[in-house]
Amino acid sequence: MSGQLFPAEFFTALDRVARRRSRQVGGRAPVPRAGQGRAGFERRPWQWGDDPRRVDWRTSARVGQTLVRRREEDRGGDLLLILDNSASVACGSGRRSQDLRRLALALGWLHLESGGQLRLVSMGVSYPFAGPARRHALRSCLESLSNPNGTLRWDCLPSRGRVVFLTDPWSPAPPPTRGNAHMIRLADHGEEHPPYGELLLIEAESGRRAHGHSNASSWPSIWQKHLRQSAAQDTAQGWTSTLLSASVPGDPAGQILTQAEDLDLV
Repeated sequence: MSGQLFPAEFFTALDRVARRRSRQVGGRAPVPRAGQGRAGFERRPWQWGDDPRRVDWRTSARVGQTLVRRREEDRGGDLLLILDNSASVACGSGRRSQDLRRLALALGWLHLESGGQLRLVSMGVSYPFAGPARRHALRSCLESLSNPNGTLRWDCLPSRGRVVFLTDPWSPAPPPTRGNAHMIRLADHGEEHPPYGELLLIEAESGRRAHGHSNASSWPSIWQKHLRQSAAQDTAQGWTSTLLSASVPGDPAGQILTQAEDLDLV
């Protein structure tokens, strides 16, 4: 994996997110604490007086109803992070693989600061963490993971707590879940803006031919159709799905946090 995964600029961005969260709950604590309200992944219909900044525009457009992100009480609790480290996440510039790990660290870091317990699952291997002192162990774990390879695997999903699955737009959703389950999919720049000319897509994990097109001009409609079908399948499996765009080469390491912050994912 090229470049430094967690440079100083990334932790500057993460510190900004933590301080913004603390201001939202009263501004007394330098970092989030257990038992304080924060923005969650659940949605509810918009009501008169709701802050427009809490409107989830993407989900609202998809379901045809104005929805806002619900505030929840964070009392520590359990968080399961499923990190896709299969071959498909490395396709393109390589920034998607890095950004998935950066999102995993941000979500896990903030959850551990709140007093919660964290379990990171990557390619079927489970890594447990508990308490703020384990934040740096989480960082070391993410840095030591192998380069993306193989086929996606996931562990058994819990029946309680929060689940966040970090993956690409191509991977299938895990089996149906119960409770607060969120799917965050990262699209690579090349998937959203392919080069001109003939396109041939090969499945990275199987080597099979996936799509062939005589001209890239037909790709946008095919891409949008795929995203709609993927979101519908996620919903059918019990997941709330959000699509993000991976950073491009040259963007700062904290760029993905800015995007996630705008959507109240961190």
